[in-house]
Amino acid sequence: MENRAWREEQQLKQTIECFNLAESNRWIHLRNGKESAVYIHPEDNRFVRKVFCYKILSKTPSEALQRIQLHNSLFPETAYEIEGYADYFGEFCFVLKQPFIVGKRPSAKEIVEEMRKRGFEDMGGGQLFINDTYIVDDLHEGNVIKSADGFFYFIDTLVLYTS
Repeated sequence: MENRAWREEQQLKQTIECFNLAESNRWIHLRNGKESAVYIHPEDNRFVRKVFCYKILSKTPSEALQRIQLHNSLFPETAYEIEGYADYFGEFCFVLKQPFIVGKRPSAKEIVEEMRKRGFEDMGGGQLFINDTYIVDDLHEGNVIKSADGFFYFIDTLVLYTS
C-alpha cells in the first residue's frame, strides 16, 4: 500500500500547486487537530487554510480525497477547496481552504439533536452518527459551530460510506 500512496503523491505533485509554507508567514496558526494544522490570514478572515496530513486516517491520497468529497457533499456550507500540497515536516500534505465560521460551540446534546434532524442515528457518545449511506465521526463540540441564527456548521468531520 505504501508504494501506491507514494505513486499517488507523485502524480498529485505534477497536477496541483505546491505551497512553500515557509513563505506563508503572514498566516496565523489557530490550532492543531488530529490530522490538520489550521491557519488564518490576519487581513482576510473569510477563510482558513488547513495543512491536512492524509496519512493519519487514510492509507492513500485518493482515500483522503474521497473523504473530502463526502464531507463536501454532506456539508456544502463548509466545503473544502483543495489549494495544493505542501511538504510539512517531511510529509506530503494537502493544503485545503475552508470558510471561516463565526459562532459558538454547541453542546453534545445539541449536536445529537441536529444530526437526528438530518436523518442520522447517534451510535453513542454524541460523536459518531450513521444512516443508511454514511458514517459521520468526530463530531465533538470543537468540530461543530452554531451560528447566531441557530445554523450548525460542521467544520472537521470524518465521513465514510457505510459499506
